[in-house]
Amino acid sequence: MSLTDEQLNKAINIFRRQTEADFFINKDARGFLCEQFDLWMYQYIFQEETIFQQERLRQLQSIQQTAYDIIDFISQFEDELCRVWEKPKFVRNVNYVVTLDKLTGGVLNKISKHQGANAQIEEWRELGMVDDQFSIKEIFNGQRSLDDANGASGDYKFLPLDTKHFKDLELEIIDALGNLDEALDGELVHSENWQALNTLQKRYKEKVKCIYIDPPFNLDSSDQFNYRTNYKNSCWATLLENRISLGKNFLSDDGSIFVRCDYNGNWIVRFLMDNTFNHELINEIQVNTTQKIFEGVHGYNIATNSLFWYGKSYHVYISPQRIARDNIYWLPCHSGGERKPPERNFFGKTLLPPSGRHWTFIQDKIDYMIKDNRIRINQDKEYEDMRGSLIKGMPEYQIAERKLLNSNWTDIPGYTSTTSFPTENSEKLLNRVVKTASMRENVVCDFFSGSGTTTAVAHKLGRKWIGVEMGEHFYSVILPRMKKVLAYDKSGISKEVKEYKGGGAFKYYALEQYEETLKNAHYQDGEQIEIDSMKSPFEQYVFFGDDKLAHAVKLPKKPSKDGKLKINLRSLYADIDIAESLSNVLGKPIRKRTADRVTFEDGTTKKTNPAKMTAAEQQDFISLIKPYLWWGE
Repeated sequence: MSLTDEQLNKAINIFRRQTEADFFINKDARGFLCEQFDLWMYQYIFQEETIFQQERLRQLQSIQQTAYDIIDFISQFEDELCRVWEKPKFVRNVNYVVTLDKLTGGVLNKISKHQGANAQIEEWRELGMVDDQFSIKEIFNGQRSLDDANGASGDYKFLPLDTKHFKDLELEIIDALGNLDEALDGELVHSENWQALNTLQKRYKEKVKCIYIDPPFNLDSSDQFNYRTNYKNSCWATLLENRISLGKNFLSDDGSIFVRCDYNGNWIVRFLMDNTFNHELINEIQVNTTQKIFEGVHGYNIATNSLFWYGKSYHVYISPQRIARDNIYWLPCHSGGERKPPERNFFGKTLLPPSGRHWTFIQDKIDYMIKDNRIRINQDKEYEDMRGSLIKGMPEYQIAERKLLNSNWTDIPGYTSTTSFPTENSEKLLNRVVKTASMRENVVCDFFSGSGTTTAVAHKLGRKWIGVEMGEHFYSVILPRMKKVLAYDKSGISKEVKEYKGGGAFKYYALEQYEETLKNAHYQDGEQIEIDSMKSPFEQYVFFGDDKLAHAVKLPKKPSKDGKLKINLRSLYADIDIAESLSNVLGKPIRKRTADRVTFEDGTTKKTNPAKMTAAEQQDFISLIKPYLWWGE
């Protein structure tokens, strides 16, 4: 079939309009429509020319009742969209990234002979981790093969292996990690962020110490994102409030959140955050923005952004940070009043303080400060010691080189450009945020991940991390960046963090999305099922008899003797991950995975292959996954 230019242009215009559409679903469609009708009725009745005759009033009452019936019915369609939006989303296409040092020699031997090894080597080359002459045998560090007691070492031990190249070995690979979710450093989630936050509510409730987000505001969609960002005021406030409210549930009682915004949105963010976090503002911090010179600007160019820091409670965790002083001061190493013993040892020489004075520090402190290069002998200064002897060379000490940080953070870059991302938050900025608001092994979250700076810095600082992003740069920017971090990324703060040497493991996956649910859900014509005699037919749930996604669960054509059902979740999505989906709906981290079972952190085990379940186990399984499959009254 050939298309005319007119038909093609029409299709393109429809597609373009769809990309400009966003999912702002009314949470109370009936209330909103009734309010709008009542306003119209009020205006109509109180118009000056209205004649209040009995017959006309009866007509208006009939119109009102009919309108309410229609509203009751049509609002259910918006309510149904809201239910689809709010249902938890299936986990899809889970992969693991693990550095070679964490794998046993036996697994590495299998990897070296696997057909996916070539694809993995090509990926390492593209990431700049190996050269064109690299051979998989080089991971053996000169040995012919490896055993379980002798794994990868040498220059290639931190090469990040992606299990997408070795799916038939994946269970063996992750089994080498031990307690799976505990061993993982973090997870990357490819999803619209409200969907992700809603789905992960049970899994991460009160487990996150620090959240950092830099939400896009009023940007040209073509600038850097593959989704709409040119929201205005009320729309942006609604979008942000919905997500921050969910994110707040992730925070521990002593956790905190940082929200970065520019002058366009700071007045909205301050109001929104005050309401969401009960006015628990810790600081409004000033950070540098990009130093672009805009022609024809009215006034001065904007040099700073606001970084709002709020605590979930008054008892928020804070680790005050110090920065280098602008000037270095040297002060005499003595103070008023005499003390015993008066003498101190400076650089191997015993000295007495001036008459009527004492040396400021005890000997242990002096020794420490000498080692720290903070004490010197100034040969240009003489002093008369307490015996009256004139001595050349006054001991002096340098005040601490670092001072307590304040809310002015313009001493460091706010943005950098180590990736192709034009508004990439600088690692120096995130280093300061993460150190201020968390400790090692704490969880750090960013649900507007952008280029992945938050997760990169969190990993380098020994924190656990969660990153959520919906754009395709999830795969082209964030994922490669985190693989480089595992291999030891020399950029950003890497050289400043002595503990960071490379290595680690994380998982990444996609979530089912709203549009996909709508596409796969089964709705059909049929008579309405009335289940509540106290409600009018217009108020009855219209979609009660529809399958939604429950068509993945069927009775077999021929009833089986054991009463088992035919359950095929992969008929919905071929890459669905049942273990991870169960983990999210139960709120339990995964300890171990096998082909047919998942064991959770609390020791409980669930089967993941419905074909190998008993009828009773199938019923239990269906009750667990019901929120994914069917929604309604």
